[in-house]
Amino acid sequence: QLTFFTCAVVSFGQVNYIHRNNMKVLLGTSIGCHEDYDRQDWQWTKELIQLIGREHLMGLAIGNELEIFHRFREELNVDDACLTRLFDGGYAWKWFQEVVSEFDAMGYADIPITSVFGGLALAGNTSTFYDIPEARVNTLLSNMASKYQDRFVFSFNFYPYFDPFLKLDNYTEDQCNGALHTSLCWEPECNLPATAAVARRKVTNLTGNPNWRMWLGEVGWSSRYTRSLESVMKNCNQFSTKESFLT
Repeated sequence: QLTFFTCAVVSFGQVNYIHRNNMKVLLGTSIGCHEDYDRQDWQWTKELIQLIGREHLMGLAIGNELEIFHRFREELNVDDACLTRLFDGGYAWKWFQEVVSEFDAMGYADIPITSVFGGLALAGNTSTFYDIPEARVNTLLSNMASKYQDRFVFSFNFYPYFDPFLKLDNYTEDQCNGALHTSLCWEPECNLPATAAVARRKVTNLTGNPNWRMWLGEVGWSSRYTRSLESVMKNCNQFSTKESFLT
């Protein structure tokens, strides 16, 4: 069993649950606009690592969906100075290396490391990852894979729910049976497997290795309408129901 926990919300009860059920977890720590917060978050994560124990640690994720910061500036309290510092200023890459160095010094140099990205990381072109001044995903991933080799794992959160390319049924303004079908099925041509295949091709293009390790992180769905749904699916009530979520 695999579970993703962010460090600040894990209780002793959950640690006991991990031990009792012999689970492995992927722990996350932040990369953000405020270095003081990142350092505090990493300190909490280090304490949690010790509580959980090596045998229950699947990997360490440093940073989560950095590519969306420039798209959700207000919600995430992100300004131009933060974006410049994160990417062209080199903070994201510098902090990633610093965390890994401390992690290794704790005796975990054999544990996989990753940084998690979402669907926007696939945007831009057909051969490389997203790489604009506000979100240098391809540059970051290239640095990480080059320095840490196969210890580094490519990780992605793919949400068919938020796919901006979904369309309403032909000749309707509020029906989405076709979009629901392709979003909720698991055949190779369906939304999530097809998106994962695009990611795999880009990983291969970047590394030259078609077998480089890749993890699927979150593959979620909203159980009710959320304002962050920006596609035309916001017009289809059936898309954001508990029934679709359960499917």
